[in-house]
Amino acid sequence: MTLKKELKDFYNSNRDYYLEARRLNVNLTDEREKAFRFIPAGSLVLDIGCGTAENGKFISEFARYVGLDFSTIALDMALDYKLKNFYLVKGDVSRPCFKPGSFDVVISTYSLEHFLAPRDVLDQMYNVCKKGGCLIIISPAWDLPFQFPPSMNFAGNIYRRFFYIILRIFEDLRECFFGMKYNFKIIRNPSFMTNGYSQDNDTVYLTKAREVITYLKHKGCKIMHASAERGAAGNIIFRMVKYLFIKIPKYKFGDSRFFVILLT
Repeated sequence: MTLKKELKDFYNSNRDYYLEARRLNVNLTDEREKAFRFIPAGSLVLDIGCGTAENGKFISEFARYVGLDFSTIALDMALDYKLKNFYLVKGDVSRPCFKPGSFDVVISTYSLEHFLAPRDVLDQMYNVCKKGGCLIIISPAWDLPFQFPPSMNFAGNIYRRFFYIILRIFEDLRECFFGMKYNFKIIRNPSFMTNGYSQDNDTVYLTKAREVITYLKHKGCKIMHASAERGAAGNIIFRMVKYLFIKIPKYKFGDSRFFVILLT
């Protein structure tokens, strides 16, 4: 079974997954609250990979909200919100679903890391946004070379972890000397496929904030705002190492939930 089909089956059959997502998103997180301040009143907003559309609860109070997702279960649950200015569309976020320039604002919150074709998704976000509109992205960032999502399944395998870190360091050195190369690295065997689901072990895109931001800047976007939201680090040694790394400009979004607003 291909990863694409495995993911599609998982997201179209796992109601418990979306119940947990709803529990986590039903209250407005700090980064979403800050990000939504950049949405002009009365604008038309597209939410890419909306899931159960908790974003729509808040955005539809002052703007017109359109949620896009391919999961029938997620969209059925989203219908629980019987709101004005609240619309849902079923479709593939990596393929054209709307005419170019259809929306004032396009957002992706906690979804980019779950897309098998992140470059295509970013292209579609850019294409359907009006000139002068804005893109809002919130996602975990694994920019530091010793960071990795739970889906990489390194638990108990120190050798795989070591070689992964060495590879990341070489990639970062190559980037320093030869410039950014857009890898959009996909995790081909996420751990949920063999171990069952646990939080974030369905991540398939190894999201790097600097890759996402640089790619969109090269398409013509301008950064209006960018920030890193960090939780408490682990032990004191890790905190010290992380502190030193994030002082390096290329790693400033490391170990964070970054959010960025870009003008098209």
